[in-house]
Amino acid sequence: EYQDERGQTTCKRCGAGKVPKKDNSGYYSSCEVCGPEGIEVNNPGSSCTPCKEGHYRTSGMDKCEECPSPKVALKREANGCEFCGAGTSYTDSKTCTPCPKGQFRAGQQESSTGTCLPCPVNTYSDKEKSSSCQLCPDKTYGEEGSDSAQKCTSCPTGDTFEEVNAKLKNSNIPSLLQQKCIADWGEACLSEDHSLPYGQYSTPFLTRDDIHTTPCLLEPSKKVEFQCVKKGDKSEIVVKPGCLKSEVTSEIEAIDKDTASSSTKKIAKLAEVTKKNVGLQDLKASADVIKGVTTKETKITRTVMEDIVNVTVNLIGADLRNSDIRYAASAGSEYLQSVHSALSKTDDGELLLSKDVATLHYNPPGTSTDGSSSVVKIDLGNQTSLMGAKLQTETSESRNNIVMVEGSKDMTIIILTNSKLTPDPTVFTQDQLPRPSTNTTTTAQLIADQYPNSVFVNSPVLEISIPKLDGPFKFTIPV
Repeated sequence: EYQDERGQTTCKRCGAGKVPKKDNSGYYSSCEVCGPEGIEVNNPGSSCTPCKEGHYRTSGMDKCEECPSPKVALKREANGCEFCGAGTSYTDSKTCTPCPKGQFRAGQQESSTGTCLPCPVNTYSDKEKSSSCQLCPDKTYGEEGSDSAQKCTSCPTGDTFEEVNAKLKNSNIPSLLQQKCIADWGEACLSEDHSLPYGQYSTPFLTRDDIHTTPCLLEPSKKVEFQCVKKGDKSEIVVKPGCLKSEVTSEIEAIDKDTASSSTKKIAKLAEVTKKNVGLQDLKASADVIKGVTTKETKITRTVMEDIVNVTVNLIGADLRNSDIRYAASAGSEYLQSVHSALSKTDDGELLLSKDVATLHYNPPGTSTDGSSSVVKIDLGNQTSLMGAKLQTETSESRNNIVMVEGSKDMTIIILTNSKLTPDPTVFTQDQLPRPSTNTTTTAQLIADQYPNSVFVNSPVLEISIPKLDGPFKFTIPV
């Protein structure tokens, strides 16, 4: 109780969620809220007490309350509840119990009740607290809930699949269990979950060459195609996404529309967002952010350019598989052109390096504004990282890979390794790639035009923008 008025004969009670507070004179003349979160007013309301296990309190709540099933608070003084961790199941509001052998739990999506589930047919779990189950050994199958590899049973034997398949058809083995035997002979693909930039998908059991098509989660008018393809002595699912928007596209678009943040903050945020599971449309969305910053600024600072390099590292390492080869080439080209534009506003001669990306804005010494050619030499260092790359002089000698670019004044150069910016059944070696005839046509565009049904491996990739180019474009990468 407290009293904030003089001459009173009784005290006042504090409101819900509050306790008396002493003033400088030692009198309870006001009330205060119990805090931080996770603490409540005890009975009879004279002090604050931490919430006990299984209970929580957030701001706006008068007292601690029990966590709703199947969430828990495993410690005292909780300001919220959470699901039990992978490999454990909900027992009560303060207890999570490890899954027994033969069961698993990957996370909350596995069960709305927070309970462990039996291992699916043809899998087993021989450990407690399993977050997943293992596939039965080759050419064996297993019942649901198997708790060891020994519980898996051998498939019928034979010299050919036809012989084995005939035995399966005449057996009393359930069809779901037979699927494992068929797949182990390379004639089918088992049901499988797929985590793509465009969402989570599942494929059913597919026999060899079968195709499963499903709408894109974020763009139902587009499709994702899954095909069971024989590779060696096994078959595997080949994914051909036709989706463009990923689950982070809207985040990148919001950065582009943000007019309050500085260019430095926008590119830094883009570098963070693109660490997520990005997709093909995010190339163009990222290009829009970089183009907007480049248009606004008269000079691109080293800090901003370093983050643009970080964005590029994130994108070239992403899963950019797509059935729309032409869009993929266009998106990759548009993104790289945005990086070239930013590079053109950086300091001359500054080579920025990461493991897989190197960028340079360069005016070769002695060049003039008339477009006369000169050569820039870049020592790539070793083949596994660009971190050791450096500019070379005309007289320098190196036993490493050298990129030599003949061009004019004010060049911008981007070198990529392990790149997926240009999408991959035909593989072209370096000397087979078509060469652009002008600096306005990129290799990616030529590939899409001349080989619309092919996909390419392009590592390393050299992208160069050379203004005022009078003669033919050429470069060499001696090995």
